[in-house]
Amino acid sequence: MVWKKNLSKAIIESKFPLIEISAWTNLDMPKISAMKNEKHPNLTCKEFLVIKLLLQRDHAQFINELFGPHYFRSVNEAIYKPVLTPIGKIIRTRHQFEILPKKELVKTTTITSSRIDYLIGKDDENIKIEEMTQLELALGEQLGALCDLRFPNIKLNSEKEYQSRLEILKEYNRRANDRRKG
Repeated sequence: MVWKKNLSKAIIESKFPLIEISAWTNLDMPKISAMKNEKHPNLTCKEFLVIKLLLQRDHAQFINELFGPHYFRSVNEAIYKPVLTPIGKIIRTRHQFEILPKKELVKTTTITSSRIDYLIGKDDENIKIEEMTQLELALGEQLGALCDLRFPNIKLNSEKEYQSRLEILKEYNRRANDRRKG
């Protein structure tokens, strides 16, 4: 996948040592190493957002940098005008029931119906940035809007947190090196 190569390039060009990326982002060293070596299987929204913050990138610009300008071109806004019967309107009004244009989302994205059900009803914690971007485009949202709403607390560590984590990581590396030598 092109995003793996481009993410690796962004990490390398950032000039941050992997240990510092880990200290700033709280991402594990093996995960960052896998990203750098193009072996990371999926880029989640949380990972994307924290790396975007570290590299000080604009959301849409970083999406384009990783995936390329044409990656999401087949995703169109879902045209959805539900036709509700009078009882459908009553139920929607009285019970705040909203109808998700799932059929249209499946048509306009590469996300399967079962995956949409899973993300909407069971677990969205590890939603891939590709999926979130497709949903944003299909729903007519600005790129990054749903990411920011779903993950509002994503941030880099403070300088104090960074220094503390960096020391822990350095000590861990020292011990691992000593074990290998000893």
